[in-house]
Order: sequence, then structure tokens, then C-alpha cells
Amino acid sequence: MLARLEQRIEEARRDYEDRPLLAGSKLLLETLAVLVADARRRIGELVEQAANAPATKRREVQRDVRQRIASETGRQDLITSYYLDVLANAHGRAFDPFIGPIGRLAGQVAEDTELIVSAVRRASEYEITQPINSTIPGHENADDIGPAAQDVVRALPPLILLRYPANEEPDCFHHLLLGHEIAHLALRRDGIGERLAKEALESVRARRNARPLAPGRGDMLPERSHNWFTELACDQLGVKIIGPALLLALYEYAALHDWQYDVDLTQKSAYNRYPALAWRLRELRKLVREEYLPPPRRDESPLWRPIRQVFDELEIPSWRDPAASEEKLAVRRALRALVEHEHELLPEPEDARALRAVMRHPLLRTRPELADFVRQNPRYDGDRFRRDVEIVWQKLGDKILPAEDVVLRGDPPDALQGSWDDERVAGMLWSLPLDWRSILNGAYLHWWAGARDAPEDDSTTDRAAASAMARGAVELSEIHLQALALRDELRVLSMPGTGA
Repeated sequence: MLARLEQRIEEARRDYEDRPLLAGSKLLLETLAVLVADARRRIGELVEQAANAPATKRREVQRDVRQRIASETGRQDLITSYYLDVLANAHGRAFDPFIGPIGRLAGQVAEDTELIVSAVRRASEYEITQPINSTIPGHENADDIGPAAQDVVRALPPLILLRYPANEEPDCFHHLLLGHEIAHLALRRDGIGERLAKEALESVRARRNARPLAPGRGDMLPERSHNWFTELACDQLGVKIIGPALLLALYEYAALHDWQYDVDLTQKSAYNRYPALAWRLRELRKLVREEYLPPPRRDESPLWRPIRQVFDELEIPSWRDPAASEEKLAVRRALRALVEHEHELLPEPEDARALRAVMRHPLLRTRPELADFVRQNPRYDGDRFRRDVEIVWQKLGDKILPAEDVVLRGDPPDALQGSWDDERVAGMLWSLPLDWRSILNGAYLHWWAGARDAPEDDSTTDRAAASAMARGAVELSEIHLQALALRDELRVLSMPGTGA
């Protein structure tokens, strides 16, 4: 059995050889290899123990050893096979461009976290798990494995499974729903989300003198209020992490599901676990209008009217549930408190990715996009959205991949100090890769606006083509970003005294 597991691990290693960005998956794979090798070592010790047993006790020892070997191999097969099956469902190539940026974003929101991305067949939802480390032998019980293997297991960063529907892979616009899933990582920080939900419900119950509830509603009230707050909070944090077009992705999901769940007070009902989608969408639209859409102006860019219309014309039904007054009050109170904690949940990185070509740019102080690029803030705010979406729409209108923001064209402006031969000017960047979130938000809105106005048979409304173009732009922007990083790494080779 162990030989079969070792063979499967080796096959998985070959599958992952050309996927350098999957650090979490590779860490898990190497850990499984260590655990199987450790199991083989311990089984060898048991066999030797049985062989060296006194003749008077040999039969008894052998029986005990056989049972322990069967138990050990069975446990190893169960755990290793499960995770090998997870790794076997790795994302497809169409998801490749998003692995790097999504992994970076998760690592910023939850420090040192590594994602294991898995495409799930016959699934309709995106999902992120709690860290799986506690399910790996040796993480908590030192008697499970040997000391060397235990050191490997306990040195692992938090490993989290991120699952997405395999059938959604070609449609990159729905990947904006990953913002909601990554927001779960943020809300777990220091137990803030759980505390806010608990305090809000206690406050509401106290102010209303703990009035009697309808029969059956009180049993799951704390859990239901917590679940509803968690989902609504992750919607709002998700928009602030990945952008306002998350609302469109959730709207399309809701159109295929129930806008409002039937009142069902049994423990595991959808009603107890999730707030009504109609409620969630209405809250999100309010947030998008307040923080991402500029107020109408006569001299505004012509793109803002169709963007507003896209959001305004979403047909979201109203949500009514008179019996849920306690839950609604508690959730709204907790959501108000959440705003005060956003700086803790989405902190600006202390150690920015200091790409020298950007940090030394002569226009760093006068061009906000340069400063934003240096900070690499996990929060995607309205200023960045409003600036970048105009770039994306202009390029899409010209049938150009919206992958870069051209900082300068032609000769340097008068604002630059020094001559054209100045080292800073001669070697400076002329363009920056666009934020992948800007590409997805802008392209998704561009498609929605076109699909709303164009005839059904108009090729410009081809969803697959629009998605493919956005995916290609994200891939190109990531290559641009990697080239900037490589430029820094190779700069040392051109320094005096580094020649062979």
C-alpha cells in the first residue's frame, strides 16, 4: 500500500513540475512524501521488533505488530489518498493567470497563508476552507509520527483549500466571487468577525428586553445571526478587496438560485446558514454607489453613464422576513461596527514590494498610479477603480488588450529635473502593468454595458470572447510584473565588479 502511495506522489510531482506558482500545493505534496517515508520507517522498526521478540512471546508480538501495521497503513492511505485526490483536481490552464495574483492577495490579507487551488466538478459555488494543517498527522499529536517528520509538519504555513466550480473556469468574470472567499480570511483575523456578531446580538437582545421570539426561532438565533453577518460582511469586504463588479458576479449567481430562502428553522437549513441573496445584493449595490461610482457631472467621461445604468438596472427583488427583526438589527449593528475595524482586517502592507524601477521613478510623487503600484495595497478602493476603469474601457474600445497603463509617451515632460541623459530618466519605466482587478472589473462592466444595448446577435456581446480578452490581459499584466521583478534581480549583474 505504501509503495502505491509513493508511486502516486511521484506522479503528482511530475504533474506539478511546470507549475512554479503553486507553492501551497507543492508544500503539501512534499509533506505527504515525508509522512509516507516516515510511516515506512516506523513499519520497518515494528517488523524488526517482531523479528527480535523472544521465542516465548513472538507469536503475541507478531499479532500485535500486524495490527499496528494495518492501522498505520490504513491511516496513511486514508489521509494521503484524500489530499492526493485534492491535488489531482488542480486548476486548469485557463485559471493559470489568476494563480499568482490571487495567491499574493490571500497572503496579504492573511499573512504567510498558502492556497491550494482545486477545480471541483459538479459544483456551483466558490469555497475557501479553514487551514487544513490540523488534519495532517503530527501537527497536534507528537506520538503520530517521528521527530524529523514532525518538524516538517509543524513548519508548514497555514494551508487553505480554495475550491471553484470547474465549469466556471472559462468565464473569468465569475472569478470576482473569489473576493468574497478571500474576505473570509480577513474576517477571521484575531477573531474580530466572531466578536462583532456576538456583541451586536447581545446588544440588540438587551435593548429589546429579550422579548419572546416566535416558537423555534430562538434555538438557532445566535448561530443564524453570526452566519448572516459573516456572509454580508464578506460581501462588503470582498468588494473592497476585489472591486465593485463582484456585485455583477453575485447577481448572475443569484439569478440561477433562490433570491430568498424559505423559512426553515432546522439546524442545517439554507435559511439558517445564509442571508437572502436579495438582501445581500441590495446592500452591495448601496456600497458600490457610495464608494465606487462618482457623482454625476456635466464634464464627466462618457463611460460613467452606462456604468451607472448597469448597476441601476439590476432587477433585485425586495426581501421581507418580518419574523427576522432580531437578526436584521444585530447584523446591521455588526456591519456598522465592521467599518471601524477595516484597517485591522485589510492592513496596508508594511514592507511594500519595492521594485527599484518604480521606487526611483522621477514622477513617483506626482503620478498616483505609481504610488499605488509601490504600495500593493490589498484594498481596492474607489480612487483606483475610477482611474483604471477609464484606461480599460479606452483600450477595449480600440480593440487593445487592457494590460498596461502607459505612464509617459514621447519626450519626458518639463516637470522632470535633469537632462535626458540623467540615469533616472534614461532607465525609467514608460508603462506599468494594470492591476488585475482593474482589468476584470473594467472588462466585465464593458461587456455588461454592451450586452445591455446591443442586439442579441451582435458579436461584440460575445461573452466568451470578452472573457478570453480579459484573461489574456491579466496574463500579460502578470508577465509585465514578473519582468519588473526580474529586472531588479538581474540588476546586480550589471554592477561594477560583478563580472567573471
